[in-house]
Amino acid sequence: MANAHSLEAKGEMDFISRQRREHLLALQKGTAIGTAAILLILGIAYRTAPQVMIELLSPLLLLIGGSLASHYLLRERGNYLLASRLYILTSLVTMALMMLVARLQEPALRNIAPFSLVLIAPVTALFLSSEETYIYVAAGLLWVFLFAFKWGGNMYDFAAALLTMASTAVAIFSAGNLYQMADWAMQSYRRSEERADELWQS
Repeated sequence: MANAHSLEAKGEMDFISRQRREHLLALQKGTAIGTAAILLILGIAYRTAPQVMIELLSPLLLLIGGSLASHYLLRERGNYLLASRLYILTSLVTMALMMLVARLQEPALRNIAPFSLVLIAPVTALFLSSEETYIYVAAGLLWVFLFAFKWGGNMYDFAAALLTMASTAVAIFSAGNLYQMADWAMQSYRRSEERADELWQS
């Protein structure tokens, strides 16, 4: 009986792991393609200012490289944790670099960059544990505050921090509910199979 329960629990974890893996692969691919499209748009917009273009494109090239590298780690090596951590870390570093290079060249992008944390937080909660989510989000917020202290902040930084904290709380709660629903679905499926077997045997 104990072995049966352990096998059922293993089946549930395998199901959740497969879902996480498939979603992460899709997100990595989408990030690389979407960022490449943004690179093309910025390249056209700043074609008359190559120095500015190079500085602004460098963080995005890093994001593409990190997405492809994490995709390789997951698809070819099967290392889910390392791939997800690399993807999240690359996203945070890209945000930090964009704030730095856009500080003088493109203030509008510098103001927009901290809001990427609002997207990074729920992605982290979906693919990693709540403890790791808090660590990565805290690191991102710490960078925003240090940047504001060093080079001057504005209301955008404050708004991004508030939205990030809110999205983190909602994402962690939602991720927990999502896995509870997956567990309920697996249990319901097993019960229906057991009833079908009982009816067949009777």
